[in-house]
Amino acid sequence: MKRLPLWAGLVGALWMVFAIHRVALRAIFITNYVGLRTAMMLPQIGREMPVWQDFWIFNSWLVLTSAVEWALVALAVQFAVRSFSK
Repeated sequence: MKRLPLWAGLVGALWMVFAIHRVALRAIFITNYVGLRTAMMLPQIGREMPVWQDFWIFNSWLVLTSAVEWALVALAVQFAVRSFSK
């Protein structure tokens, strides 16, 4: 039970890699709304970036935020189980 957030974060990151690879925009929108909205609003660096670098940053941000969101959900579930089991 202690490692649940770690595993959930890993699963969340792998899920987002799979969704990005399959170009499943609806799945990305539903499961990682916050990450998608913030990725679209990432501030631009003061120089012109190549397109491949832009996509790399966008996808990396989606994977990172998905991992964090799933880990936070696992922490909430872990807290709820511990609170109600007493």
